[in-house]
Amino acid sequence: MEILFILIRLFLFGILALAATGKLIDPVGTRKAVVDFGVPASLAGIVARLLPVAEIAFGVMLLFAPYAWWGGIGAAALLAIFTAGMIYQAAKGNEQDCHCFGQLHSDPVGKAS
Repeated sequence: MEILFILIRLFLFGILALAATGKLIDPVGTRKAVVDFGVPASLAGIVARLLPVAEIAFGVMLLFAPYAWWGGIGAAALLAIFTAGMIYQAAKGNEQDCHCFGQLHSDPVGKAS
């Protein structure tokens, strides 16, 4: 069972690291996506810079057993915030570009998301 948990943590680290890398490569697109999701323009720059840093930090925490719980909570919080943003935009009838993986992969957020 322990091997399964290690594999899950490694997988989640990979997802978070890939997402953060994509956002760091395309800061302009990341800022646009943050604004499109409803973050005020005055805060968008800092949020766009902190988001990939948080993804990397929580991903690294998942690699070390003593911090994995905190990494999981942080990653779940990021996912909850993103999900709330998707629901908010869908309720308004918008299909914003998620920019989830920066330039690596980005699709409009819609009902399928």
